[in-house]
Amino acid sequence: MNHAMQGSAKLEWLLAGTLRYGTSLASAVISLGLGLALIDSRFSAPSLAILRDMRIVTIGIAMLILLPVVRVIVMLIVYFRQRDYRLAAIALLVLTIILLGFAVGLAGSRHRDAPTSPMQARAISVHSIPAKPVGSAQRGSPRS
Repeated sequence: MNHAMQGSAKLEWLLAGTLRYGTSLASAVISLGLGLALIDSRFSAPSLAILRDMRIVTIGIAMLILLPVVRVIVMLIVYFRQRDYRLAAIALLVLTIILLGFAVGLAGSRHRDAPTSPMQARAISVHSIPAKPVGSAQRGSPRS
């Protein structure tokens, strides 16, 4: 029993460190991107500088999003090393669900042309109606 509690304490310590340092690193990357965007917008063409620096911010946000995935991977590795196959199977199931969610999200993002709401469908149908050219008169109508 004591050995199991030691393994559990090690796992909690490892997970806490992973989340703490991962969050700190992601926050630093986001801050770096925002700081560079602020500095570059003062001294250069704002649109070009902000686009480049917002990519850095996006990387930081992606790091924050991936932290739970890293946590599940760490748990999976620790459970396999401890030969706790029941908890390893659960961690593998959770990781599979997360990865399937990412795959479905990526597949859905490829179809951005398709309207996702009735309002978007209505807006697309209104914009697809051809407008009459300016200055063209209908036939048979008198010109003034």
